[in-house]
Amino acid sequence: MFLSVLISIISAGIVLAGLMALLRGPKRAQNRWFFIFTIFLAVWIVSNFLDSNFVNSTTDILLKIDFSSILFTAWALLQFTLVFLIRNADKKRLIHTPTFTITSFLLNVMFSLLIFLNLVVTGDISTGKLIVDYMSLSWAYIFVFLAYFVIVFIILTLKSRRSKGLEKSAVKIIYIGLLIALLTNIFTNLIFPELFSVRSTVKELNIIGYGGLLFMTLMIYIAITTQKLFDIRIVIARSVGYVLSFAVIVVIYVTPTILISTHLLNYRLSVAKILYLVAVTCIVAILFQPLRSFFNKLTNKVFYRNYYEIQDVIDKLGNLLVGSVDPEEIKHKTLELLTGVLKPSYAKYLLLVNAREGDEQIIHGLSMTNKELIDTDELSSSASRHLYEAMVSNNIALALRLRTKHDVLGYIIFGYQKSGSSYSDVDKRLLSIAAAEIAISLQNALRFEEIQRFNVTLQAKVDEATKELKKTNEKLRAIDETKDDFISLASHQLRTPLSIIKGYVNMVIHGDAGKINEQQKDFLELAMLSSENMVSLVTELLNISRITSGKFSLDVGPVNLADVVDAEVKKLANMADSRKVALTFHKPHDFPTLLLDEEKIRQVIANFIDNAIYYSKHKNAKIDVQLTSEDDDIVFKVIDNGIGVPLQERDHLFTKFYRAKNAKFVRPNGTGVGLYLAKVVINEEGGNLIFESKEGEGSTFGFKFNKNKIIQNTNKAQ
Repeated sequence: MFLSVLISIISAGIVLAGLMALLRGPKRAQNRWFFIFTIFLAVWIVSNFLDSNFVNSTTDILLKIDFSSILFTAWALLQFTLVFLIRNADKKRLIHTPTFTITSFLLNVMFSLLIFLNLVVTGDISTGKLIVDYMSLSWAYIFVFLAYFVIVFIILTLKSRRSKGLEKSAVKIIYIGLLIALLTNIFTNLIFPELFSVRSTVKELNIIGYGGLLFMTLMIYIAITTQKLFDIRIVIARSVGYVLSFAVIVVIYVTPTILISTHLLNYRLSVAKILYLVAVTCIVAILFQPLRSFFNKLTNKVFYRNYYEIQDVIDKLGNLLVGSVDPEEIKHKTLELLTGVLKPSYAKYLLLVNAREGDEQIIHGLSMTNKELIDTDELSSSASRHLYEAMVSNNIALALRLRTKHDVLGYIIFGYQKSGSSYSDVDKRLLSIAAAEIAISLQNALRFEEIQRFNVTLQAKVDEATKELKKTNEKLRAIDETKDDFISLASHQLRTPLSIIKGYVNMVIHGDAGKINEQQKDFLELAMLSSENMVSLVTELLNISRITSGKFSLDVGPVNLADVVDAEVKKLANMADSRKVALTFHKPHDFPTLLLDEEKIRQVIANFIDNAIYYSKHKNAKIDVQLTSEDDDIVFKVIDNGIGVPLQERDHLFTKFYRAKNAKFVRPNGTGVGLYLAKVVINEEGGNLIFESKEGEGSTFGFKFNKNKIIQNTNKAQ
């Protein structure tokens, strides 16, 4: 009863594996053939078990089903192998699949008919002693049956040598499953019947062969469906370890125990028999764990030759990336580390910044998918066909995308592992973690390199521009010197005739050339004023020429600033009246005497008042000239309600030859040297300029000196 239940479970498990594979991919030929294979295999297991363990009237038909189903099982396995391992893309096919399928199927049908017509079972059913006449079976049946398995093993062997990656792993899985099934069934059908004379014992041990077939079925199922869900090497290693342990226990302990019990103890329930079985059981129990550990170590050496800890590799990667700013160094060191761990046939970078012409097609294809880790074995959809072909033709097994937060830098591509195995989930997890660190470090290095190249280029451009600027400055300096020489020469040449004109006009005004009428006097006074303005302008130009040439100096002496201001206000009063500007000044009494250059400070005062008159509004225009002695300073101000200075032009107002736009409109013939000269004079005198303005409302120009300029304080200091 127990064996019947166990056989039912094994058969159901085999069919369930085929059904699950079919449901996962009903359109895939390999899944359909695998399902057909499991059906035939389950039928054979059930029929073989029944005709071996139960003798009745159905034994004859069960034996015929047994022989027919095992032939179709081998045939279906071969069809599955052809579809699964010989792809349509393979250029050299061992077998033309459609033709072979039809021919072999018809051959199977013929042999099945032969079996049903000629297999003869004779004997007494009641006694359970039957004789099966196998002689009527043609030797061709055995030949075809063995040929199926031989072709399967030939295909597996050839494919194992030619395949790579996941396909190689799948071949290994199927190969191991078939070997386990073959070994277990050789034991149960050939060795055990010779070892044990008791038929019931042989029948019970047949369960090992059925278990081997279940194991094979599960291995094939894993190969075509679920191997991407976990590291298949763990399954293989542990399975092989347990199977080998079980086989050793059976051969070394169970077999001698049964032989001894059968031939020496004669199955008598004696104390010696019980003690012997208990002792053997204890020995097996004690030695099973060491045996399992031994085979686990053995399988680990086979399947985990390249084992590594992800964290150790990541730590090493982080250490070599820290502080490295050379892209070539980063590429070299990272490839050296990863290839040392993963053992690929080759590995290299494909970066977008310096992609070679031959790499552009691969980079373009890789960029069309949104996967960070592209596995060639997973590119099965039609949309990825071109990329698959490009990766296969370039022997690329994996492509790792290097992406930062905003950019894709390129890819690292890996060839298949030198061992021919596929990359495990552990390998892919390592690459996924490493990709982010490598991408960030590489991007920083590329940016640093770009900055260095930019600095070199910029420095070259700066050097070139500096040379050009020096040449231009030399030319401008020569032009400026020529201009200063001209101004100096022109000023000197103009000063003498102007002094003569001014002297003769003054003589005429005072009647030295005869009596003149009032109108003539007014005209001559205007000419006198213009001459004085011209002399003042020439003096300003001479001072600018001296400033430029470094010959500017002050002629300091005692000055009554109140008298100087009063004189300049009176001198410009007529011009203010002519322009209808109210000019006011309240001369302070007992004003202290200061140490100043009287001529130059007079020019500054005259310039401030003259500008205020010219740039005042005609209607309600007024100018208030103030001179005060405050707590620590002597302060002079010229306050007007004129056009003011635009805000954006105030910073340039006191530079040489500069004039505001609204000032040019009001007074087109201005020179722009008065305020510049005023700034130089006040600064040289040790004072500070006063300037306030609001466009359209007026301005305040002036200066202030600390009271240490007062002669009395200076004398005390001396």
